[in-house]
Amino acid sequence: AAGVHTLLSVIVYPNLVYHSAQGFINRVLAGEVDHIGGVEVNSQGDIVIRDAQISTQTAGTRRLFYRVREIVLSFDGMPLQDENIRLSRVEFHQPEIFLYKPAGEKWNVEGLFVTPAKRAAPGEKFPFPAGGIHVYNGVAHVTVADERGKELTWRLEKVFFSLAGVGEKIDISPIDAEFAKGRVRIDLDLAVGDAPSYGVRLQLWDALVEEMVRGTELETRKVRGLLDIVMTMEVSAGETGQAPVGS
Repeated sequence: AAGVHTLLSVIVYPNLVYHSAQGFINRVLAGEVDHIGGVEVNSQGDIVIRDAQISTQTAGTRRLFYRVREIVLSFDGMPLQDENIRLSRVEFHQPEIFLYKPAGEKWNVEGLFVTPAKRAAPGEKFPFPAGGIHVYNGVAHVTVADERGKELTWRLEKVFFSLAGVGEKIDISPIDAEFAKGRVRIDLDLAVGDAPSYGVRLQLWDALVEEMVRGTELETRKVRGLLDIVMTMEVSAGETGQAPVGS
């Protein structure tokens, strides 16, 4: 019995998880698994992946997309016991997410959600987990670069949100986080497919201006105060060459 347990925990499960995780990420998110620190199966049959790291290609350069302390993969059956089990729910606990936009290029996250038909095999449904993807207590680094390559990064903490796939639409719950000592809520309306589009509504309140301008030219002017703001933006489908519509 001890030998069977060792075989499962050391050889079978790590390989099963690595290939399952890479397959899921390839078909739902265009990312690549760089590292998995450890794997275990809990009493409910969930596979727990520890210390994972995922990268993506941005403007021809491989960059870290996120690293996470723990990913919990739930299935509609017991791995290695039930046949034809499917991934039903994914939980990310304490992820650190890196969003990046080079000058003149798209955000690294814009190319992640691709047409479901292109990711699924013939006759297969869109492989988004039926129970959704849930992010708990994350940190997000939002970086933009200018034409000279100079980067400016903002940090969001205590990030919580969920994603659910419905046909060729991805429903995203409001993203709640702490930002610049204040609070932020981001509502996203994202449509995937051959002509993806999205809308953004951002609410920010009680944010310290001096924290927001840190690392910019405005920092030398010693601006102070609290900022409350509501902003909406819509990005049309396709490459129209038009600027986003905002208010």
